[in-house]
Amino acid sequence: MDKQETSLAPGVAKAFDKSPIQIVPLFPDKSEDGEVERKVIASEDLEAGTLIVREHGISTIATESKICRMCFSEDPRVHAESSMFCAHMTKILSFEGRLAKSLLETPGGLEELGIDSTIVMFWARLLSVSCAIYQHNQKEPRNSNSSTATTRAVDQCLKTWEDVLLGCQELMMSAPTQEWIVDMATAAVKVWGQCDEEVQAAMEYLLREKLTRGPFVTVKEGKPQAISGPEALVVFAGQINRNGYSVRSLLHPNTILGMGLFPAIAMLNHSCYPNCTVVTCPGGILEVRTLRKVPKMCELTSSYCNLLQSRRVRRADLLYSKNFECHCLRCDSPDVFEAERYLTTPLCVTCKCNVPRETTTTSASEGDMGTFVCRGEDGGCGAILKGKTLQDVTDMLEGKLHELHVQAKNGKHKTVLLDAKQFLKEVLGVHVSGGHIIIMQVRLLLARTMELQLQFANAAREVAMAAKIMETMMPACWPELIELRSRQCELYLSAAQKESPEKAMYLQHVLVTSQAAKTALQACVGSKHPLVQNLKQQYNTALHEKEKLP
Repeated sequence: MDKQETSLAPGVAKAFDKSPIQIVPLFPDKSEDGEVERKVIASEDLEAGTLIVREHGISTIATESKICRMCFSEDPRVHAESSMFCAHMTKILSFEGRLAKSLLETPGGLEELGIDSTIVMFWARLLSVSCAIYQHNQKEPRNSNSSTATTRAVDQCLKTWEDVLLGCQELMMSAPTQEWIVDMATAAVKVWGQCDEEVQAAMEYLLREKLTRGPFVTVKEGKPQAISGPEALVVFAGQINRNGYSVRSLLHPNTILGMGLFPAIAMLNHSCYPNCTVVTCPGGILEVRTLRKVPKMCELTSSYCNLLQSRRVRRADLLYSKNFECHCLRCDSPDVFEAERYLTTPLCVTCKCNVPRETTTTSASEGDMGTFVCRGEDGGCGAILKGKTLQDVTDMLEGKLHELHVQAKNGKHKTVLLDAKQFLKEVLGVHVSGGHIIIMQVRLLLARTMELQLQFANAAREVAMAAKIMETMMPACWPELIELRSRQCELYLSAAQKESPEKAMYLQHVLVTSQAAKTALQACVGSKHPLVQNLKQQYNTALHEKEKLP
């Protein structure tokens, strides 16, 4: 990292040490309430797959599950290797479990205030971590010769978490509504009241001695003063809302396991056409990797939203949750991204043979949904359409998709198969093109249902078609896309277990798909990532089975 940047918190600066980047003010001459927004730029030409930063943040599992709350392991065999460390950390953070259970199970608890359980679990983790750091800092340093590997790992983890807390001084906050702030403040007071004196003393110590700038300091009577414990909880909730990052399943990146604060990674600004991706690694660690070549002095960006949504939805979500309206290249120049029209816009309601183009751009804060035209040069009829008309079509399709999901949840699998296939017949070429996100979602639902009916080959074909839609907007190495390719291979391998004339064809599908997906993902995240290893195993299994064929 460029050594000229000296105002960063030590933990953030340490995370970017030796990274080929520079952090500079986003608006050199402007600041708001003393906050200086920054951007991360490349200090040299970067190749695809370049590691920008690797960070072990403070994060927690979002829901009750069998996943280890310390190392995020989903595999008991893998978890056995770190079980002593996890057992030690669970004991150190025992207050977390007690507090979360008390808050979530108390009648008339936080749910009545509209507080998401993810925030509750994060507060519990945060308070427990603060207490552990406080207790650790009061002890005499351990003799390195007498400490065990586990105790050294625990010491390192606590030091890392302290760096993360210090890094939170760099983060900004956001709140969807004023009511959200009131609810959070009310909940924070209630949570603080559940804490024993030692936990309260630990947080107050950090606020007094460590968190001495940024959103953790207020000015009273002209003098800087540390905010209170409940106020700090509201600050952290606002930071999660604006800068929180998901910890995802290693083999299933479309599945979110938890949420946390990663202040170094949060230095990257948002773009709906990002040149970086955030990848979950073993241990709940996140990495930022470049998706393509990035020229020197170009800003490095990641995504804060669902990139498969329409521009209007993305902008509205970002304005609501992050308090900014996106003006990235993809949002301000939609015609540059032709595939997005087919992914998110219904067909013209007049001619039903062309996807209209948006002709007026409105602010996400305005109620108007814009105007579209079915242009003749695109093969359209020239009709001018209101955005509201097209949105009504989208709402109708999403309503039918919701009904299918309800049927699937209720176990009506045969009905889902019949209704989903009928749905595709009714809407394809009438309401949407074959590359629309609604079609992708229906195909994935069909695939899950077909798998339950042991129709593995048909399920694999549906996943393949869904992946083809996703790749119109995603780079080939995007982890969420790679998951679909891996799933496709898994289903074809299951189909190949049955004696069938198509067995050789199924195995060939696996060989081609797994090799292409592995090559793409490996170029981005390296060869040791579990998803890369899984694709390699799928390839080897298919190769072994094909060699046994007569």
